[in-house]
Amino acid sequence: MKKLILVLCVLSLSLTSLEGQTRAEKKAIKLERVQKAYEKTKALVASGNFQFEGNWATTFRGNRISLIGNPNHLKIQNNRADANLPFFGEVRRGGAYGQSGGIIFDENMKDYEVSYNDTKRSISIAFEAKKVSENFVIILKVNAGGGTTLIVNTSNRSRMSYLGLLKAIEDPQIK
Repeated sequence: MKKLILVLCVLSLSLTSLEGQTRAEKKAIKLERVQKAYEKTKALVASGNFQFEGNWATTFRGNRISLIGNPNHLKIQNNRADANLPFFGEVRRGGAYGQSGGIIFDENMKDYEVSYNDTKRSISIAFEAKKVSENFVIILKVNAGGGTTLIVNTSNRSRMSYLGLLKAIEDPQIK
């Protein structure tokens, strides 16, 4: 009886190990999934119509603030950038009376550049926008799945960075 149980245990273990995937197969499946996500993200960026929504903000001094539940966005559409991002850093020069404290602009983009690194499956997007009283340099670093780091440098404030996702624009027109 003990031999029968032992034989059945060995047989069941050997059958389950035959059904499992090898590490190489698992790695190949993962690479295929990442490559598909990268191609989808690449097509979204190439369309020139996408938006970023932040989940975290990081100040110049390294403080992290959750943005979950706090509406924020950077929309790129038709050579225009529309941003409404919270700002938690330091102001170098004061703005005009009645200005919002956030990073808010709806302007034409200048020097818009996109570079693709197919080896690392990453995308870099950079452009400038100018308001009457402030200049913005925007850099987006996008990974294969759409995870994005947004860096905002301005002429009047300390640098801010945001972590979030790049996705298709939900509403067809920039407001």
